[in-house]
Order: sequence, then structure tokens, then C-alpha cells
Amino acid sequence: MVVDSQALLLRAGWLVERSGRAFRGGGVLFLGPRVVELLADARAVDAAQRRHGLQARDLSGCVLAPAFVNAHAHLELGALRERLQPGGDFSAWIRALLVERGHVSAPAWHRGLQQAALELLRSGTSLVADIDSLGLPDPRLPLRRQRYVELLDAQDPTRSAAAIERARGQPRLAPHAPYTLCEASLAAIGALARAQQARVSIHWAETDEEELCLEAQQGPMAALLACGPGGRGLERLERACLLGPLTLLVHGNAASLAERARVARSGAGLVHCPGTHRWFDRPPFDWSGWAHSGVRLALGTDSLASNRAASMRQELAWLLEDQPGLDPWAAHAAATHVAADLLGERGQAGCLTPGARADAIALAGVPADLAELGRMLCEPAHTLVDLWIEGNSCKEFL
Repeated sequence: MVVDSQALLLRAGWLVERSGRAFRGGGVLFLGPRVVELLADARAVDAAQRRHGLQARDLSGCVLAPAFVNAHAHLELGALRERLQPGGDFSAWIRALLVERGHVSAPAWHRGLQQAALELLRSGTSLVADIDSLGLPDPRLPLRRQRYVELLDAQDPTRSAAAIERARGQPRLAPHAPYTLCEASLAAIGALARAQQARVSIHWAETDEEELCLEAQQGPMAALLACGPGGRGLERLERACLLGPLTLLVHGNAASLAERARVARSGAGLVHCPGTHRWFDRPPFDWSGWAHSGVRLALGTDSLASNRAASMRQELAWLLEDQPGLDPWAAHAAATHVAADLLGERGQAGCLTPGARADAIALAGVPADLAELGRMLCEPAHTLVDLWIEGNSCKEFL
């Protein structure tokens, strides 16, 4: 019998263990920060009440599902919300970003991070991979933040040593992109990442202009940075030993078919950010092509400097609008357990299996079947009744 003040028994209209696996009328038992028992139907919940001497919280009018996992964000750039204009010119956006960054005060950076994190929390997210260029402290929220230390030298050799030193001893590194780090810095960061067994997140192949700059030092990006010709971005990452199973590549819009195959062989994952894709009015992302290549796909919100929302539920809705043939459960997986796997939290986040962190959402509504349930989880219109992170309700923040 569970006799513990930290025990929490929840009864649901539907219980989602992980994407595509759900029980009608089931429930779950949390003990402190962990899931300890799944209950497949109403009778199992009744039996658990008697067995453990607990009264279940009745959420029979709701779906209980894993909280979302955001595989790529720049929370600090919440300070730049509505300062930049959407559009297709990426080079002009970079220039405007650099100008606006210079106008943000230290308190405003802190407020921007806090507000973006709160918005993400309110979308039902429990874990975020956050790119940190400023060293800001974690937000004063229960959201779990994996901090990836951003590294760049802007192709300036005099800044290389500082970037490398910042990487030393860090478990998670974010070399910004192949075009913002010289090859010597990339190689040194790659060596440190291997020695430290660090996870790596890196922007890659976001635009054709980026690849043109790297290959031939031509095009609009070349006016921003003097990237000496040295091949495409993936070649630079491979030379630096920065492509492997601990690597998360972000965007990948300009990748060739051959490069997709190389990414698949490496074991790296890819993060797609639908909101940012829309912001720049880019051609449709080839989700099915990437999936068929065998690369694991996750979702991210990117930043509020290039997105209208910090919401995983909104990202899912945009993804399904942009990919009309995509199974909602495949989309949901990219925002839950696949993202968690790629962040090193396999079986710990993005699922409600025994031993996992007790991170869950309750959405109002009881769909008729599994197909309708999958669609519901990807629709931001449904009311978020509650959110638990490590067994603690976050309802006060919703």
C-alpha cells in the first residue's frame, strides 16, 4: 500500500502512455517526481484506490498525456519579441537582430527569458533545450531547462580562444553554425565535445544562401561574414567530428538527398521549427523525405525574434497545416518522446511509463477514438486543465 503524502492518483477519460499508445478510461499513479503505475481502465483505477488507500482526482472529462518537450529554443530572445519583421530575407533579419540586440538592457533580457519560458510552460511543456548566449539564470518557473552554451567567433580568429574556453567543461554545447565559426574553432570544439561526451546543438543548412556562402564565399551571407571557401556546412561539421549520435542539427532546409543519408548514418537528430519556417515564408519543409531517410525528427519553437508564439501546441498545429498528409501521432511523437530521446532523456520525459518523470498535461475533452485523440493533442484550442512537472501541479501558472 502506498502511504505517502507525495502520492497522486489521477483518473482520466483517456490516458496516453506515449504517442499512439493510449487507454480509454485509464489512470496513473505518481509518487513524488516519478510515474510508478499505469492503470489501463476504470476498474484498474478503482482497484488502485482500494489498494493504496487513495482518492483519485477525477479527470474523467479530460485526456491525460505526457507533457511536451521542446528540442530547440532561444528563450533569452523573448526580449526581442515584435522588434523584428517577418519576411523572406534572412540576411536582412540577421542584420536587424544584431542592431536590436544592442538596444536591450540587462533587466529586459531577464524579463524576455522569463516571459518566453512562462508562455512555453502554459502550452504544456515540461522540458526545453535552450540556447544560452548570455549566461542568464534559469527562469523562476518549474520548467526544466537544458542549457546549451552558445559558441561563435563570427569568423574572427581573435575571438576563437574565448569561444573554445567557454566550451570547456560544459555538458551541452551549441556551436552556433558552420558559417559563424572558423574551422579551427569548430575542430577545437569538436575535440572538447568528444572528450567531455557533450551533447551538441547546431544550426545547419537553414538556407541556400548559407551554403553558397560556405562553398564559394558568394551571395548575401558573404557580405556578413568572410567564410573562407571550404565546402558545405555538413562537410565542415564532419571534419570537426561534430556529427554523431549526440548531435542535434537544427533546420536542415537546404540539405541535399546525399546529406540526409549522411546525417542518418551518423545517428544525429534533426529539429524542425514550423513557426520560424513560416516567419521567413520558406518553401515547404520535406518532413516525409527526412523521415524516410531514417533521421529522427523533433520539434522546436526557436525564438520569439522569429516566431509569433512560444507554444509547442501551436507548433504542432502549424506542422499539421503545412504537412497535410502527416499522421498526428507522428507529429506528437516529435514533440514528446522522440525529442526527449534526442535530448538524452529517453524513458524520462515525453512519456508516462513507470520510472519516467511525472510530467503530464490534462486537456479538456474526451475524443471518440484514437485517431481523434491524436488530432486533439495537436490542437491548441483545447483547454489545458492542469500541468504536472515532476509530480507537482503547475496550475497556478496556467
